[in-house]
Amino acid sequence: MRAEDWLELYSLFQRPFRVQQLQNWLNARDAEQRCGELEIRLAFLDDTVDALSSTLARQQHELDLLQEQLRLLYRQSARGSGENEERSLRDEIPPHY
Repeated sequence: MRAEDWLELYSLFQRPFRVQQLQNWLNARDAEQRCGELEIRLAFLDDTVDALSSTLARQQHELDLLQEQLRLLYRQSARGSGENEERSLRDEIPPHY
């Protein structure tokens, strides 16, 4: 609790005790605390959204590059699939050998 809060609470007890005043003060304090907690959660959510957005943009860029590479491979495959073209056995070796 802040010093101002203690002083305000102390002043409530200096006057004739009024239950309604104390309840109002506690409700206002509770609302302030909840509002502060919500602001903190909102800040974390904003950070999370920013991080997810940058990750999504990076992944989209990678996907675009992969799609372009696939198009190039498809074109090369289509050009090289002529039946008149001779292929050596070396071309048939899987890439892991």
